[in-house]
Amino acid sequence: MAHWDQRGAGRTYALNPPDTVRPTMTVDRMVADAEEVAAYLRKTYGRKRIVLVGHSWGTVLGVKLARLHPDWFDAYVGIGQGVDMPRNEALGYAATLAAAKADGNKKALADLESIAPFPDPKDPARTLANLHKERRWLMHYETHGWRAPDWHGAQVWRYSPDVTDQDMDARDEGLDLSLAAFWAPITQLNLTKENRFAVPVVFFHGRHDRTTSAQLLDAWFATVQAPSKKLVWFEDSAHMVHEEEPGKVLVHLVNDVLPLTRGK
Repeated sequence: MAHWDQRGAGRTYALNPPDTVRPTMTVDRMVADAEEVAAYLRKTYGRKRIVLVGHSWGTVLGVKLARLHPDWFDAYVGIGQGVDMPRNEALGYAATLAAAKADGNKKALADLESIAPFPDPKDPARTLANLHKERRWLMHYETHGWRAPDWHGAQVWRYSPDVTDQDMDARDEGLDLSLAAFWAPITQLNLTKENRFAVPVVFFHGRHDRTTSAQLLDAWFATVQAPSKKLVWFEDSAHMVHEEEPGKVLVHLVNDVLPLTRGK
């Protein structure tokens, strides 16, 4: 398994001057970077085809890459698949506001009402400025951790001998840089028409996910055309199925994805 620290993120961020990298951070450039990574892996490990997996923002790149190079991949696996990002953000905000009202949470209501309209279709910069406030309450009610909302799997890095405090600082700084670079184009992305694949597709999605809407994925999946397709619902997860139900992720990788790599 290969994990890619993208341009402007993680250890890649730490190795390159942010001011130099920032002007190069476009969706097209990220897709091209993904092409280079996939080509490197296929060449280095002598594989005609590999499995492509994307999570959240990575699913945007994953859909585009799988459609560009179907001969490179045994399958595409989308985890927390994004579909229609403008509608996605509006649905997430509305559901969070409704949950706060039902809960009688005055602090949440005050924060959420103060940033309306969210997202702001006329001002992506204003939406980005309010994103942390909106995400605070979306995660509280959604959440990234459905069964244990106060637990965050990112803390497992402390058990790794290969990750340092400096690496985590770079991750956080890289996230801020990436949001500044990609928020405006991400909020305009709509993949609903990009529904034809020449490779098998498998989707893992948390039933309670509002970060990437379970509702929108369900509707889009019905339109997807592919040699084979499967949607696996994680009933006890929201956006982070690989952290919330890792055992189930492993079982479905073995049972649903691994067979797609055989005999080729």
